[in-house]
Amino acid sequence: MLDRLGRGNPGEPDTGRDASKRNLSPAPYGGAPVTTQRYTALPLAGHPDVDASLAYVVACWPVSDPLYRYQKAKAAGNENVVRSHDNYWGSEAAMEEGNPQLILSRGEPVNQPPVLLIQGTADTTVLPAMTERFRETYRSRGGDAMLQTFAGQPHTFMTNNPDIAESRAAIEAIKQFVRRQTQRLRKAS
Repeated sequence: MLDRLGRGNPGEPDTGRDASKRNLSPAPYGGAPVTTQRYTALPLAGHPDVDASLAYVVACWPVSDPLYRYQKAKAAGNENVVRSHDNYWGSEAAMEEGNPQLILSRGEPVNQPPVLLIQGTADTTVLPAMTERFRETYRSRGGDAMLQTFAGQPHTFMTNNPDIAESRAAIEAIKQFVRRQTQRLRKAS
């Protein structure tokens, strides 16, 4: 799952943009809370013995429903988001086909590692309702999803304002989640 620059783009599938054709390194930078078997069936080149499945996911303000986000952006006249989606996805049909929310809703077979979702309630780029709906659908499919919301916080609040109380609380929630998951994995091995 690489964006135009060969970076991981969590929550969005690879739509045929192969980083190796542009002399970029397709290193793994991220993962999606929902990965269908068609997107996870590719072995790591040169390392067929490596299991690259995700044991857990932390997703901050995730674009879990790109089609919903696109339609809301179009209705609001947010040309930056519309242009970004058009450039990445190419079509609404592609947004629908590779959409984590709709993949779950369609009942496709998926891998569902435990996920922590971080969301600001004042985010107008990734609407809180989209993240809440994703959490509920993830849980309804048997997944373990926890949502931490931060009142009054906008999109990317943690990266734009890392020293505010809400950012520090979000970082602490992430640390605790990762700690619990690594303890769980140690016990299982």
